Amino acid sequence: MKKRDESGWAQFRRYGNLSIELVVAVFFGAFGGHTIDGWLDTEPLFLIIGVFVGVAAGFLNFYRLITSEEKMLQSEKRDRKLSEKKDDQP
Repeated sequence: MKKRDESGWAQFRRYGNLSIELVVAVFFGAFGGHTIDGWLDTEPLFLIIGVFVGVAAGFLNFYRLITSEEKMLQSEKRDRKLSEKKDDQP
């Protein structure tokens, strides 16, 4: 696994991208719903559904980021413990 970059700019970039992904997901969901409403003349049914789908997609991206961060932290802790055990043995 690759090491985490702890600089402030790296964190800003990572979480800034997350907010952009959330906004874009909601936008595309709303746009797709609005387009389907235009084809089927069912306004605003699919627009509302599209917004909810976009929000769900955005939060799914958020969940994936958080779980990957947690896995990296656990991996770093495990590696640190292993290196400490190696240092303690003669």
